[in-house]
Amino acid sequence: MTNIDPPQGPGVFISRWRTEGPVSSDVLVTWKDELDWPSWLSLAEAALFMDAPELLETMTVHLSDGEEAVLRLVRRRWLGDTRLTEAIEEALVVVRTPATRDLALEGRLRMERGLVRFEEGDMDGAEEDLTWAETRLKSVAKASRDHDLALLNKAAYHMAQGEALMALQVYGDISRKGGHAHETIAISRLGASRIRHALGHEFDAG
Repeated sequence: MTNIDPPQGPGVFISRWRTEGPVSSDVLVTWKDELDWPSWLSLAEAALFMDAPELLETMTVHLSDGEEAVLRLVRRRWLGDTRLTEAIEEALVVVRTPATRDLALEGRLRMERGLVRFEEGDMDGAEEDLTWAETRLKSVAKASRDHDLALLNKAAYHMAQGEALMALQVYGDISRKGGHAHETIAISRLGASRIRHALGHEFDAG
């Protein structure tokens, strides 16, 4: 018989709040520990996206200064604000300040800035930020959600620049044994197959 593990992640956390909440911020710590979830920020983002404002307010006490700065950026994007450069720079100041330094969040914010620069047509700046971000996240948060996104964004950048072989190399860095999310592996394999098909490597694309 095949054993199917129950789903785990922010969605489970939000669902528990809706069935058992409201609860105190201390109880949320217990829930997070039981879920074995590493990040308050990703839970806060889920609460924002899944319309759980009371939960978001309750868990805010657990966010670091850097996480709060990133959440403000995420909220602005969610509300449709496309002028994000100032918010990104403000958040970068927070995560670079010695007392509130966060190496992983700096990597995420550099990725965010790279995407904004790409949208603005600054290709050199975009490549610099996306490459820097992936390198940093590989060093301090390898195979995390943000590192996976950095890899996929870097590959997408190369594809947009017509650099298919460089994108293929990035996809190749996403190993099945590297701890990456199943979705990330699937997207990378699909992207690599499309590139090989376009290059006429039909056997490799299968």
